[in-house]
Amino acid sequence: MTLKAVKILARKTNRKMPEHIEIKNSFWHVNKAAKLGGIAVYKKYGKIGDDPEIRKQKWYESTIISG
Repeated sequence: MTLKAVKILARKTNRKMPEHIEIKNSFWHVNKAAKLGGIAVYKKYGKIGDDPEIRKQKWYESTIISG
């Protein structure tokens, strides 16, 4: 929850602001989420990444078919 939202709620409910508020960066969760996502992909598919030549070949095939 944003600090602004906490202030609005405190004002509208006639309550004091909480004393111990931890203010975090807007994207504090991104590193943790990326790691967990990487682990999930690895568990599901095994090896991360593939052969660059195969990737290049598949890209070429998809551009020929769609173009």
